Amino acid sequence: MSYSIQVRAFRDLLDDRGVVDEPGRIAAYTTDQRRHLTGSTFAVLKPTTTKQVADIVGLAAHHGIGIVPQGGNTSYCGGATPDASGRQIIVSLERLDRIREASASIGTFCSMTASVTVPALVRWSRFVAISCAIVLAAGTFCNC
Repeated sequence: MSYSIQVRAFRDLLDDRGVVDEPGRIAAYTTDQRRHLTGSTFAVLKPTTTKQVADIVGLAAHHGIGIVPQGGNTSYCGGATPDASGRQIIVSLERLDRIREASASIGTFCSMTASVTVPALVRWSRFVAISCAIVLAAGTFCNC
């Protein structure tokens, strides 16, 4: 089955950098970190805003296309790997990598998008000459 019409529609939502549909480039997104699971997809989408994510979800629902969200593709249970059907898209959050705001009014608080990495946050904190403590959702805490 050809998904060229759907790929074109997703490309209209994003930009050329936001749609990967070349098989050689897709391969890096379809195997889990442990190299135990490999799936198939016709496109990897890379939104830069939450509005684009919402638009992708709406368009995928309209076309009956499944969505596999992918952060760092470090899934140990296969949740970030598409199945073998080829009827799902991967939505990679790697371009959602901005520090949106920072406030020093009560300590320092940062709001960031999904794919800001800890090393990127450390570099930013050093650039603005602040020290930071990071509390991750899993309860891990570190100082930088």
